[in-house]
Amino acid sequence: MPKPTYQELAHRVRVLEETEHKLSESEEKFRLAFHTNPDSINLNRASDGLYLDINEGFTQIMGYDRADVVGKTSLELDIWSDPQDRARLVAGLAADGCIFNLEAKFRRKDGQVIIGLMSARILRINQEDVILSIARDITESKKVEQSLRASEYRYRTLFEKAHDAIFIVDKQTGRYLDANAAAEQLTGRPAVDLCRLTTQDISPTGAETRLAATISTSGLLNLGRVTYVRPDGTKRIAMLSTVPLDDKRVFGIARDITHEVKLEEQYRQAQKMEAFGQLAGGIAHDFNNLLVPIIGHTELVMMRSAEGEKTRNSLKQIKKAAERAADLTRQILAFSRRQVLELKILDLNEIIRDFQQMAGRLLRENIELQTYLAPAPGQIQADKTQIEQILMNLVINASDAMPDGGKLTIETANIFLDETYLEQFAEGRKAGSYIMLAIADNGIGMDAETRQHIFEPFFTTKEPGKGTGLGLATVFGIVEQHQGHIWVYSEPNQGTTFKIYLPRVGETSPSAAVPESRTDSVYGSETVLVVEDEEMVRKLVCETLTAYGYHVLEAGTPTHALELVKKHIGPLDLLLTDVIMPQMNGRELHQNILAVKPDIKTLYMSGYTDNVIVHHGVLDRNINLLNKPFSISTLTHKVRAVLDQRAGTP
Repeated sequence: MPKPTYQELAHRVRVLEETEHKLSESEEKFRLAFHTNPDSINLNRASDGLYLDINEGFTQIMGYDRADVVGKTSLELDIWSDPQDRARLVAGLAADGCIFNLEAKFRRKDGQVIIGLMSARILRINQEDVILSIARDITESKKVEQSLRASEYRYRTLFEKAHDAIFIVDKQTGRYLDANAAAEQLTGRPAVDLCRLTTQDISPTGAETRLAATISTSGLLNLGRVTYVRPDGTKRIAMLSTVPLDDKRVFGIARDITHEVKLEEQYRQAQKMEAFGQLAGGIAHDFNNLLVPIIGHTELVMMRSAEGEKTRNSLKQIKKAAERAADLTRQILAFSRRQVLELKILDLNEIIRDFQQMAGRLLRENIELQTYLAPAPGQIQADKTQIEQILMNLVINASDAMPDGGKLTIETANIFLDETYLEQFAEGRKAGSYIMLAIADNGIGMDAETRQHIFEPFFTTKEPGKGTGLGLATVFGIVEQHQGHIWVYSEPNQGTTFKIYLPRVGETSPSAAVPESRTDSVYGSETVLVVEDEEMVRKLVCETLTAYGYHVLEAGTPTHALELVKKHIGPLDLLLTDVIMPQMNGRELHQNILAVKPDIKTLYMSGYTDNVIVHHGVLDRNINLLNKPFSISTLTHKVRAVLDQRAGTP
């Protein structure tokens, strides 16, 4: 082999020098990067884990000097706060030779535990496997992250659990971006559906224009009352306040005041009735005093007149008119609750039996009268004449509602009215046992607008000259004076039922209604579809069943109910439906749902009594029926009983 020339040797020397220089520069760069990096960097021998070197960042973060660490292992120094973190590092290096972004807890020299974000890989240095580890102290950032997460959790909890409806709305489009559970309840739409809509879609009453006004404002803005329209057509009234969340979003809070608005209207109506009653009662009292001498002197003059004289006949007409005026003043006094009552302990069944003979003369031949009297209704403290006046007025009213004839029923029953029902429908009355008097017809019925005015004095739907408009106002006044409660259920062309509740007195008989105890047996987890067009009743039923553990689907119309059934995935255990509703009745709805859910059980609700429902041919006998009004105890026990029935049991 020829010897290299001088030039070749010189070239080899230059190449070696350049290589050594580059290695020196590379090592210098590595040392600079190693020692000046603020992150913790350490080199460990792969075979036994001994620390070979650490940088300044390691000493700053971990609190150790280089002499404390080099030649020892992490286990000797007890650096790992959680042994599972070291196990994950070892497993990652064994599998892939590297691991990235391992979040681990390290123990400093002073015992303080910190959180590090660590990456490591195995390198080959000087014919030996070495682990290069880099860790960044993220303790403070984790605290900030946890604080933010806790803040977000508190916000979401407040957002979701708030009783008021909360919306987040896009300023430009008016589209809903987010909504809480109370907003779902207020609008009748799940959040996923609500976020496809705009403010105008659910509140087409000018509120969207006022909401847009908040775009250019800062701070809280009260927009007042806003009406939200639900998918089933029902409306809810809320007080809406908004505040800009940022340049693009508006934060809105709506408090549902529908119930308060109804109470406010009822209170205003009660004040009007009270004022009118005081005025009418005062006038009637004075007028009654004037009628006494008119009737008396007329009778005296008649006694002095010869039989058959024209004057005597005229006096008879005067007396007849005065007596009618006296009857009218008695009605006004009863309405105004200024009638002096002769209270006695009475058996309502006996009063009805005595009244039946008179009723037979009052009713036309094409009207069939049936009575269903409770076997032991207990007693009431009442003025017999006034109770007879109630029967008289309601029977005449029912007869007028059946011009082509029909069926009239009179019923009594023992009922327990609880505080929840009374708060909703008869505020001011005491919870307890009542005797119910129900008078029902299958006549022309009434719409909602008419029902709102029937107890107002001089309100009548009869032709001029055929009614004073004081009949039902008188009934209302008598019931109020007896500390009772009157409730009416009626639908156009479906007849009318008046239910009067008079406080029961005397010792409780075994058959008397008593409140049932609230036990675990009435709780459940089944899915119940509630269909009721009367919003106040529907809301009470849904809230009650939800509180007792049931999953509730709510519908205000049969059409909406059928839509919910088609969309619902999973079991549907019970249909709880009103009997008389728009679009179709409860029996027809039951048949439609059976085609989709053949195993569903059904419980009907109705303001009509059991006897009226069957007697008028609305439902078959032996069906499950819940009579309105009902207590929470009655509702929950009846629902539980129907759900527990065996298949095939009516």
